[in-house]
Amino acid sequence: MEILRKQFGIKVTETMEEEVEEMSHICMYYEQVGEKRGMQIGKILTQTANVERLMKKQLSMQEAFDLLEIEEDMQEKIIKRITNDEKSTNEIKH
Repeated sequence: MEILRKQFGIKVTETMEEEVEEMSHICMYYEQVGEKRGMQIGKILTQTANVERLMKKQLSMQEAFDLLEIEEDMQEKIIKRITNDEKSTNEIKH
């Protein structure tokens, strides 16, 4: 608000201050949502890599899930990632 007043000479009204504050809260909300989403994606990628490493050691996918104690909702996401990666690899080969 000070920048608007001092640098641009804009008369800041109470309504403007309230709207800017509201926008600030909205921005902070979306930043937090983005951080949570990024952390979720990072967790999925990490767990997928862990499962794939164990599968290379001749464990089944379910054995890897059990060993790593991966929750069912996360298992579904990992299965989708692995399945999509395999489809992409097969498409490249053909």
